[in-house]
Amino acid sequence: MICENGNVGLPRQVTVWLDELAPARGTFAHALEWAALLNLRLHGVISTEQRMPSVDAEAIAACKAICGRFNVAWSCSYEAAGSAHAMDEPPRANQLCVLGGAIPMPQQRRLVREALARTHAGPLVCPRAWGTLRRALVINAGNASQRFLSSAARICCEAAAQSSVLTLASSEEDAMCGQEQAIRAFADERVKADFQYVVCDNLRTAVMVIGRWRRCSHVFMEKKTDPWFRRWLGTDLIEYILELSETFAVLAIPSAGFSWEVTSRADGAGVPAGIESTDPMESISENLRHTSAR
Repeated sequence: MICENGNVGLPRQVTVWLDELAPARGTFAHALEWAALLNLRLHGVISTEQRMPSVDAEAIAACKAICGRFNVAWSCSYEAAGSAHAMDEPPRANQLCVLGGAIPMPQQRRLVREALARTHAGPLVCPRAWGTLRRALVINAGNASQRFLSSAARICCEAAAQSSVLTLASSEEDAMCGQEQAIRAFADERVKADFQYVVCDNLRTAVMVIGRWRRCSHVFMEKKTDPWFRRWLGTDLIEYILELSETFAVLAIPSAGFSWEVTSRADGAGVPAGIESTDPMESISENLRHTSAR
């Protein structure tokens, strides 16, 4: 759904495909953070596909209990093999789809493809290990849209996360032009960031190297279907997202941008009642650590 200002509308919920690592790690841990950050309900999906690792009743109950501690509304449903029905519920509602984790690769690939094909579904593909959003590497490549860059800046700002913007190009002239565009977008949002650009043949490796060097937890990239990724990275968008998600949590943001209103960590807004910490993500992290230790 596109808003009057041209942006993709506010997500209605976070939908997570649960894996065997729930609730302490994997997809659920990432989804809980974003549901709390965006102040949205969290819906868990359990696949009935035989090749999927089982998510037992105890794990589902634990997910519900942890959501209750943070005033995050929780629901869950089962999905038939080969289906992506949950991406369309509620009908035409924008949602953040959390995938990855310990879900077997054939299912991950199918679900990422389904999410990328839907204008209302923004996929977040995460690694098995969980880490809170602390620094995002924003990939500025192939004439990235201003709305994408602005959305990435806004998310980093409201999440109190640091940001690094990496401009990828095939020539120094294009790289400098792209970097100037990114600088303007972040300046318009009044978000501080560090900026780098890379001109080389192996841009695919550059993202991984710089992401690790800057100690990024997340990668934000533009959700689009032009041939840039295959031409310069030697792969398509789906495969590249899956490759990156082995190390980082990867959020694909629509070119039209998100009109998200998120709960800022900076002023302690959104901290559930009874939680002493002024940082809700720190409280979530502590609860997940305790759950994992049991």
